Amino acid sequence: MQRSRRGSLAPDHSRRMACFDPVKLDLAVLLLVALGTTFVIVRLDAPHWLELLIVAAVGLSGGGWLALRTRRLVRAAEAQALESMHERPERNNVP
Repeated sequence: MQRSRRGSLAPDHSRRMACFDPVKLDLAVLLLVALGTTFVIVRLDAPHWLELLIVAAVGLSGGGWLALRTRRLVRAAEAQALESMHERPERNNVP
């Protein structure tokens, strides 16, 4: 029942999730690239192994990019949170 005393937790949650907006944009771009690649592969008259290789390369490179980007953002957010915790002045026992 701490929510009633502190107020809503939604603003804090939305602020934390806002740091993932660049990853969402990257995901949208990668989906468009994958869709374009799909159209090219459908029109391409190539052996099946080459088509599979192209799809695998696009999928693995896109997934790897998203994983690295997400890890980088999470580490930056954690470092910022730790830094803000250390910046808080400690309370002295002054009345």
